[in-house]
Amino acid sequence: MSTAAVINESLAERLNKAEVYDEFCALMFDQRMHYDELLKQLEKWGISSSLGALSRFKGSHRGHWALERAKREEKEFLSSHGAELDETTRKLVAMRIFQDAASPETSTKDVLRMRDQELQMAKLKQDAVKLEQAERKLSQAQELIDLQKRRIEALEARENETKEDLGNNTLTEEERAARMRARFGV
Repeated sequence: MSTAAVINESLAERLNKAEVYDEFCALMFDQRMHYDELLKQLEKWGISSSLGALSRFKGSHRGHWALERAKREEKEFLSSHGAELDETTRKLVAMRIFQDAASPETSTKDVLRMRDQELQMAKLKQDAVKLEQAERKLSQAQELIDLQKRRIEALEARENETKEDLGNNTLTEEERAARMRARFGV
C-alpha cells in the first residue's frame, strides 16, 4: 500500500482493520491515556498516526463511543439483572444506566460503580415497599384480632349476664325469657 493511500485512510479504518478499535477507544476515552502514549501503542499495533489525527479521532468518535457503551451497558443490565426487580423498576434502572454511560465524560469504571449503586438503590426501594405492605397487612391482622377479642368479651359478658339471670330466683320465667330475647335478639 502506498504512503498516499495510508494518509487517506482514516485512523478509525486502520484501527478496525487491525481489529483494535474497541481497545484503542477504551485507552483513549476510558483510561484517558495521553496522546504520546497512544501513539506508542499504535506503533506496537503497526499503525502510524499523528497528534492531529488523534485529536480529530477523539473529536469525531468520542460521542459515538459513549453512545455504544451506553447501549452495551443497558443491554447487559437488562439481560443479566432483574430477577429480583419488578419490570418497571428494572427498565427505570436500565434507563438511568444508559444516561450515565452516554456521557463521554464518565469513565467506564464510574459507569459500573453507578450501575451497582442504581441497582442497590432500586432493591432497597423495592424492599421498602414490600416492608410497608407487610406492615400494612400486619396492622390489618392486628385490627382483626382486636375485633375478635371485643366480640369474645361481648359474648362472655352476655354469658355472665345469662348465668346471673338463670341464678336469680327473684325473676319470673317470663322476665327471664324477655331478657334472653332482648339479649340474644330472638
